[in-house]
Amino acid sequence: MLAFRTHFNELFAPIESELEGALENQANGWTWNRFFPAADVRSVAEGYQIDLDVPGMTEKEISVTLESALLTLEGERKAPEADGQSRMERPFGKFSRTFRLPQDADIGRIEAVCKNGVLTVKIPKAEAAKAKTIEVHAA
Repeated sequence: MLAFRTHFNELFAPIESELEGALENQANGWTWNRFFPAADVRSVAEGYQIDLDVPGMTEKEISVTLESALLTLEGERKAPEADGQSRMERPFGKFSRTFRLPQDADIGRIEAVCKNGVLTVKIPKAEAAKAKTIEVHAA
């Protein structure tokens, strides 16, 4: 099981360097200039699932693309109006998360749904990759 977990984590390892250039110095102190939504990736009975935290965003503000087995989730969380705020800790800005899909993914049936601030991407396994029960006959 440990070998599977290591292999699974390598397949779904994020491609980009997430913290590079994420902080910028503004007149009132350091602030986030990029938004890095947290992602949970897991194996489920039907295939795989990615849950991405996108609070305050709608499906129209998020893009999901697939190219050469790379699944990219992108969007932009707009900065709130600065109406007398002296401290901003909630991140905002553009984000892009890219994940390499495993070979057994059925890329023609990927689904993405945004609900309650979570983007859920379901990646089913191809039928040929699913476990099958073989009937044993008497000789």
